[in-house]
Amino acid sequence: MLKKKKFSILVLAMLVFAVPISGFGHHALNAEAKGFFSDVDNHWAKDTIHWASERGIVSGYEDGTFKPNKQVTEAEFLTMLIRTYHPEIEASKEGHWADAYYGFAREMNYPVAGGNDLSLRNQPIIRLHVAELISASQGVNYHDNDAIRYLLANDLAKGNDPNNVTIASFNPNGYLTRAEAVQFIRNLVERGKGELLARPEEPSDPSVLPDIPFGNEEDLSPVPLTLGVAYVNGESIGDVVEKDAILFLPLKEVVEEMGDKFAWQSEPIFALVTQGDTKIYVSSAMSVAKVNNKDVPFVTEVKNGVKVPVQVKPFVDNKRLYVPVDFVRDVLGYPVVVQKIGNTTYVFVGKLPEKMPTGEEVATNPTPQQPAQQPEQQPQPAEKIEYDLPYKPPAGWVPPKIKSVATDDYWKNSEILEKELGFIEGAAYNPYGKQLGNSRILILEGTQNHVAQIQFSSWRYGIADEEHPANTIPYIARELFKFYLPNDYNKLFTIIDDGVNGKDVSKYVGKPFKLDGREILIIDGEHSFTVVISKKGKSVE
Repeated sequence: MLKKKKFSILVLAMLVFAVPISGFGHHALNAEAKGFFSDVDNHWAKDTIHWASERGIVSGYEDGTFKPNKQVTEAEFLTMLIRTYHPEIEASKEGHWADAYYGFAREMNYPVAGGNDLSLRNQPIIRLHVAELISASQGVNYHDNDAIRYLLANDLAKGNDPNNVTIASFNPNGYLTRAEAVQFIRNLVERGKGELLARPEEPSDPSVLPDIPFGNEEDLSPVPLTLGVAYVNGESIGDVVEKDAILFLPLKEVVEEMGDKFAWQSEPIFALVTQGDTKIYVSSAMSVAKVNNKDVPFVTEVKNGVKVPVQVKPFVDNKRLYVPVDFVRDVLGYPVVVQKIGNTTYVFVGKLPEKMPTGEEVATNPTPQQPAQQPEQQPQPAEKIEYDLPYKPPAGWVPPKIKSVATDDYWKNSEILEKELGFIEGAAYNPYGKQLGNSRILILEGTQNHVAQIQFSSWRYGIADEEHPANTIPYIARELFKFYLPNDYNKLFTIIDDGVNGKDVSKYVGKPFKLDGREILIIDGEHSFTVVISKKGKSVE
């Protein structure tokens, strides 16, 4: 399983480093008491924005603007929703500022992603998740498209095209804006049930909902394309399939070959995977898995430096339930290596084969751009490269080198990191390629005092002297630290490397210290650790 080894001393059980939220809740800056903002006069939501401001649901910014098109996080929308009906609930003064609202959501059984994972609270929320939250607040339990149908059927939403009401016109994968958020709240106040109700434990009956079409279904759901072969612990188990630019594997075969328990709940669309005390429910009808009753996305990606869920569902093909490779790696926790040999894509789960395939197993349904054919010649052995760390990356991997030094401008730094270190959108490093969902290093902007918050979800493969993509992470991290701390980067690298390898670094964890004129704070979390770096002369606090 790809995960970091814990620091020897845990000083923080959870990552508690919330970015202050402007314009919502107790962080709001009252720009205009009556809600007349300078940037909404010609906006479609002008009246609703004024309506929400007059009721104290939202406020503007100190420059007199409302920023109606700014994205909203889950914590912000949940706060708006609850404070509209329960103004007596106040933001928490200790811990995460939205703890009280998440506590209410937990009591009401609302489907929140950031209940136990604080990093998910500050991620932009998509409109589909908003539909699930709003429908839950009305005392029903609907997921995915059924939640959207509930909103459309009860006039709580109209979608982007009122003349063509479909699931697609609701724009389920679009990020929620501040203007859309207040419109949803107003719809709920004016047409909802008058109070926030608890969500039932059992799913509600979808047969009572109107048959609202999906719309553009052929364009949004392409036919699965067979690209290659999957191996589990050295044995071939079947096809690697691509759909919506994501690789999928057959779930049952993977789980059973890895030694865990698999059971159909409704063959072939609904299954239960058991790993010790962990129960994981997977359905082709849902875009999240249920992990010990917690909703977990099958795939995540990084947008603007934060990890967000991707609306991807498993699917059934030839009576097999296929799940994304990301889910196999990140949720089931199995080691995964993706490699293209010749014209064939291979996915290796668990142990690698004793004899690696040569690429002669050609995909049964190759892409038109890459027709099936035997390679003209066998791949030549990779040039031997000397690595100066005790971690073995894949043979032939060339560590990139940073040439520039960081500025105090997050966005300029992102451009440099994308160009010189290959960071995806300048904010994420994925040792497995360019898919955002498998990123192991995320760089967040943080507060105005920070030049970066660098979150590591792993540091190396479990066996350091075995070739593995995850063993590229320390090499990348060292260059990243050099970018921000050109003179003292090796000191920070040594602290982190010692910590993940079991040495006592407690004097550095949770306590700010200075390197290269910047303050550094290492925060150790349950499943990740974060390195916060201040701007020159600023404090990380």
